[in-house]
Amino acid sequence: MKFIKSVKYVNRISVFSFLLGLLLVTAVRADSRVDTVINSTWKFNRADVNNAQSPSFNDTSWSTINLPHTWNALDGEDGGSDYYRGIGWYRKHCTIGLEHLGKRVYLFFESVGIAADVYCNGVNIGHHDGAYAAFCFDITSEVVFGADNLIAVKVNNSSSLGIAPLSGDFTQWGGICRSIHLLITNPVHITPLDYASPGVYLTTTDVNSTAGALSVKTLIRNAGTTAKNVTVRATIKDANNITVGT
Repeated sequence: MKFIKSVKYVNRISVFSFLLGLLLVTAVRADSRVDTVINSTWKFNRADVNNAQSPSFNDTSWSTINLPHTWNALDGEDGGSDYYRGIGWYRKHCTIGLEHLGKRVYLFFESVGIAADVYCNGVNIGHHDGAYAAFCFDITSEVVFGADNLIAVKVNNSSSLGIAPLSGDFTQWGGICRSIHLLITNPVHITPLDYASPGVYLTTTDVNSTAGALSVKTLIRNAGTTAKNVTVRATIKDANNITVGT
């Protein structure tokens, strides 16, 4: 997985462990975010189109589609000789309200087959290879709050020696094959930039007939300009939804 922009300001990692039934307290704050799926009314063209990342580009002649989407729904399955492996473009206009000014804005992709170049308002945000993993980019620096924003994605499912799998008896789907999420967070938040993971990692360190030991690691990103003291709380509930550890 490749990221063009590096993760910045990951300046605190809170790690804490506890045995179920025992209580170890660490530093605490709940992460809040807005998660909006933006799957509807994308414009699509199955071709490599010059300047398609530009907000001023005229895409009115393009098809209107909803995600998830692939351009190989028919040609990848009919056994013919027209199976297309190449480039396609997707474009979507969206407004991010002024109420979110000062927050961080991310684009979270569940899957793109098989390589993606992502643009926001004509600026390249990042590149990702591989159709079998999610990826996420911070687009805050390019967003215009309270106004129209253009998201463009150049997708390529051409065969590449650098992207697995190299072969198989199945279709290498081209397109944005799963949902895209627009994530809006506070400046201090659990980061989605660690390979698009939730940012919370659970590790069972010991289990026996009476107790279990669990390590919880949370990656906190401070995207602001000043240092912050934050608190992280994890709550463990049993099968009956009863809290057994905090």
